[in-house]
Amino acid sequence: MPETPRHPDRDEFDVELHWRELPADVQRARDQASREYARLERILEPRIAAHLDASRIAVDAMGELHRLIGDRTNLDLAGDSRPAAAWLIAGRCIGLARALLTLLSAGYAPEVVPTARALHEATRLLDAVADDDDPDLLRRWLDDHDNNW
Repeated sequence: MPETPRHPDRDEFDVELHWRELPADVQRARDQASREYARLERILEPRIAAHLDASRIAVDAMGELHRLIGDRTNLDLAGDSRPAAAWLIAGRCIGLARALLTLLSAGYAPEVVPTARALHEATRLLDAVADDDDPDLLRRWLDDHDNNW
């Protein structure tokens, strides 16, 4: 590979960029990859769509149950209680799951990792808050004196 020209008054990280034609071997490799992607897409797309549809149905059902709990129970949604904390965090989890499915449906893949990680962490928090074996965790989260939650 030819060396990229360096600007004489700059360090090794500042290189001069120039337009060039795309090398023929790179174009051939891209064309071959495009044909292979199209072949695989015909096989994988229906399967991926089915998984996303099933996941969307599950998340929508959770969202409806979440709404019903808020609308049709005596739960004080703004109260300092374990069920109120769990309800709030569960709602965040459902929202993150919907965002994740929206990104995946739009064709994003590695870009969904931060949202998937946030969903994972939120579900771990939900598990901890809903665990009545550790009341101190819930109390710290509800008090939030240091604004760390």
